[in-house]
Amino acid sequence: MSMNQSEVRFIDEYGYLIKKELIDKNDISEMIEVVERYCIHYKPSFFSGLEWHETLFQERITLRNTESTITSKIYDAIQANSILHSILSRKKIISLVSELLNTRKTNLTCSGAMLRMDYPFDRRNRLDWHLEQSYYTFNGAGREGMVIWIPLVDVSEKNGTIVIKEGSHLGNIDYKELGPSIQVGTLGVSEQFSTPDSLLDKFKTVTLELSAGDCALFYMNTLHASGHNISDSVRIVIGVRYHNSFSPSYRIVKLIPTETKYDN
Repeated sequence: MSMNQSEVRFIDEYGYLIKKELIDKNDISEMIEVVERYCIHYKPSFFSGLEWHETLFQERITLRNTESTITSKIYDAIQANSILHSILSRKKIISLVSELLNTRKTNLTCSGAMLRMDYPFDRRNRLDWHLEQSYYTFNGAGREGMVIWIPLVDVSEKNGTIVIKEGSHLGNIDYKELGPSIQVGTLGVSEQFSTPDSLLDKFKTVTLELSAGDCALFYMNTLHASGHNISDSVRIVIGVRYHNSFSPSYRIVKLIPTETKYDN
């Protein structure tokens, strides 16, 4: 998948880019099936017999409100799923990233492959304004890394799609100065890095409305946040971070799996 010059100029100026239909309906269906199977495996008494995925995801909302440990367990287990990782390492995705980062495909490393499920009116896991660099410190230079963000459902302002600060990648923001406001350690609660309003006010906010299978790409130093899901459905997204490992600012980070202890 090649880039045209207008796309290159756009991401250089604004720090993000939209590619339509980067993954197809089969990939989306397969990923939804993964979630369904994990739900049924870890809570068969609750999910068995729910065949239509929209019904199943509505039931996840009910379960999260009553048994949040089970939903955390399902979420954590999915992150290592082979289908998830295979979709996010498609040749066309790698080719696209290598072109945007101006490096060979063989020079790329990846981290943080994930599936997110953002629930209506969620306050535990919604991510406020941050830089991806704060979480993934592989490169000191934010433009030497790229985030891939692909919704599996149509996303809009109503269900809390991603919001971007246009041009913030050019703002010389030092991610090391954006300290964590919520620390890791509380089960089911996302770590947060705070960004001062004085910094946010410098850049225009853009809400990205995408169809299922579209992709938002943005630099590791582009300010972004989760929107507020005020709908009645779960927003489901997959994503990954790619890094130019031949960049002078690249840091070798050893990925060591950590086990989360669950009582049930």
